[in-house]
Amino acid sequence: MKIIELHKVNYSVKDKHILKDISFFIEKGAYVSILGMNGSGKSTLALAISNLIKIDSGTVNIKDDLKVGIVLENPDSQIVGTTVEEDIAFGLQNLQLTREQINERIDFILKDLDIEHLKYKEVIELSGGQKQKLAIASLLAMGYEIYILDEVTSMLDPESKEIVFQLIDKLVKSGKTVIQITHFMEEAKRSKTSIVLNNGKVNYFGLTNQLMNDEESLKKNNLIEVW
Repeated sequence: MKIIELHKVNYSVKDKHILKDISFFIEKGAYVSILGMNGSGKSTLALAISNLIKIDSGTVNIKDDLKVGIVLENPDSQIVGTTVEEDIAFGLQNLQLTREQINERIDFILKDLDIEHLKYKEVIELSGGQKQKLAIASLLAMGYEIYILDEVTSMLDPESKEIVFQLIDKLVKSGKTVIQITHFMEEAKRSKTSIVLNNGKVNYFGLTNQLMNDEESLKKNNLIEVW
């Protein structure tokens, strides 16, 4: 079942054409990597799927108009609470949950990300990696059906990265759809499907293991150096 479908999506800023005739679909419950070097259009594509930018032409269809949760590469841009607890609670309050339900969700996700010790800590005191974990926690607590994670491991140490990838695996097993934005094949190989962008165009859409064995495609898309 297709949960996301893009058809001939174009997007420009001033005279720069960033997304060029982007077409692909993503099945419900899929784990997909969007790959490409810096400037290839990955983050812009994530914003288009999330309906956070207005595309110039084409269509982005999300099944049943489901909301898409996105974690951006810079966590400061989406943290709104004064403390860790307040930040996670902010979105949950809009779901009209009881205080008891909110507290249960907060404690559950903090435990999952191994940051229970940060619950009452002020955001201003957090490291970059801790802020990234908080942004992930606040998103996961909302219980979306579709998640986009844009370079979310960039500030994390190896142990924290593994925790995040284990959470992704749990989300996918539970039927959620996960899209990760990365330029590292080492991270992409965890996903079944990969989409490669190069200069705003889709240069590959298919199985990740086939991409990893396609040296010509890796070289053509400047991915060989990071694999």
